[in-house]
Amino acid sequence: MLWEQARPFTVADIEVLSLSPEDLLFHLCFHTAYMNTLFGIRFLNDINNTIHCYQNKIDWELLFERATQWKAVNPVYIALYLAKDWLAAEVPEKVLARFKPDDFNLEVLANAKEMLTVDINHALLSYNLAALWIPKKPFREKLSIFLKHTFPGHDEIADIYHIPANSLRVYYYYLVRLGYLLIRYPAKVWRHNGDYLKQLFRVI
Repeated sequence: MLWEQARPFTVADIEVLSLSPEDLLFHLCFHTAYMNTLFGIRFLNDINNTIHCYQNKIDWELLFERATQWKAVNPVYIALYLAKDWLAAEVPEKVLARFKPDDFNLEVLANAKEMLTVDINHALLSYNLAALWIPKKPFREKLSIFLKHTFPGHDEIADIYHIPANSLRVYYYYLVRLGYLLIRYPAKVWRHNGDYLKQLFRVI
């Protein structure tokens, strides 16, 4: 669907296809909302540059239609809001009002900002574990997520703690890791990130 409105342009005398401004912006907004770490900050900058480049050529209503089709109005709103708030992206106020859901929880924006500025390892882990709070996710899948990120494979533990993968100390460091997670990533952080994900994944 994204390539249906692709536009030709020339690079080094070679004609190629590029996403339309609306589809490019949708792609960037969608990934910004999900890549809520340092990569998310990079995408915010890309959003700002894209809006600045195309300026009055962007069909905002078409962008809204695309977001609605993909059930991604919330992620696009979050990304546009942050790009305008942090980087002064030229997003018209009426556009933000158009995208903002009537029952949108403003605390989600605060959580998103916090997640974009915390330590990257903290953000990645807490984001993954926050998936435990996604509505209607099967218990077996939640358990799999918890075990995967709490008790990774021997090689990963060995890499994290700089020990041989075949060492018996690997089992000791599983306990160390569990204690570290309980201290470093309290339930409050996971709950906040879970609220962010629930709002993000909510079907509009």
